[in-house]
Amino acid sequence: MENMTFTHGELFAGLGGFAQAAHRAGFETLWANEMESSPSNFYKANFPAVEHFTCPLEMAVPHIIQIPVDVISAGFPCQPFSYAGPRKMQLDARSEPIFLLDNILNGLKDRKPKFIILENVRGFYSKDNPVLPALENLLRHHGYFIPINGMLLASLNEMSVIPQARVRFVALACRVDLFPAFRFSQKYIPLQTTNFTFDHFVDFDQDYDAHEIAEDNKYGKLLRKKIEEKQADGENPQEYMFQIRKTYARVLNKGVCPTLTANMGLGGHNVPFILTNTGRIRRLTPHECANLQGFDPDYSFGELKTWSPIYKAIGNSVAVPMFEPIYRELFEYLKIYAEMNQRQIA
Repeated sequence: MENMTFTHGELFAGLGGFAQAAHRAGFETLWANEMESSPSNFYKANFPAVEHFTCPLEMAVPHIIQIPVDVISAGFPCQPFSYAGPRKMQLDARSEPIFLLDNILNGLKDRKPKFIILENVRGFYSKDNPVLPALENLLRHHGYFIPINGMLLASLNEMSVIPQARVRFVALACRVDLFPAFRFSQKYIPLQTTNFTFDHFVDFDQDYDAHEIAEDNKYGKLLRKKIEEKQADGENPQEYMFQIRKTYARVLNKGVCPTLTANMGLGGHNVPFILTNTGRIRRLTPHECANLQGFDPDYSFGELKTWSPIYKAIGNSVAVPMFEPIYRELFEYLKIYAEMNQRQIA
């Protein structure tokens, strides 16, 4: 029983943040579904052993139900609930894909996953969100319950060493027939006593001409003014990240990167900016953004022909350190469950 392996499948997979966290905890990801071609291509390059279905979820369902797994994860579409855009908070077309869980669980029958992990923006965890109770009802219908403390808002920079201000809705559902007494420990939430500084994730020695902002345009001038204000206050501007909006520049909290969002793919002003060691101003590179999402340093983006799709995919991704401890806890619980069953058989 020493070399136990448990399995994982990933819905709305994006770049594979769930898969990365699951692999670190000892899970084997068997399949993934992502309909957008750009993140799918990166996923396939980095997780070649995973069977990947690049298509809308409804088209992937017939394949998924042929491959039962121990854990299914889903970072489902978040646009109706995001504070970064208009919050429709209703059952619109962008909310519907997560309800294909019903088709998947019906198709799996008695081979349903033991656990389901859900992720969304913090706005999803709202009393006026009709999707949340509908999703809870779906899970209960299929024999799942969400244990005490199994639904929460998790803060990345409070629960890990990564200095990104990222708060996400997390829910953990488990099969009541197998784990009626399961309790989620939330041990992965404790505040860290020390955090890594920006230079652990960002290379201040590199200017990267392709990411530098021209200081003779209005945005470059706005950023330079904010940097000079920090210097005038006797502060080190390299301890801050900056962003530009249509008419102004803003300074983020000291030592904390702003939430990386899919809007980064819409233009450079959505990507955080830094002051390099040579005094130039540039935006974070895709690799630096991936570092701030907790991906392995060797995660490959290959030869990039355009920046927008990868910035969008990184912003859409789950932060790996937010879920690695969850998978580790589930792995240990599944191991105990398997050992108990083995003793009963013996």
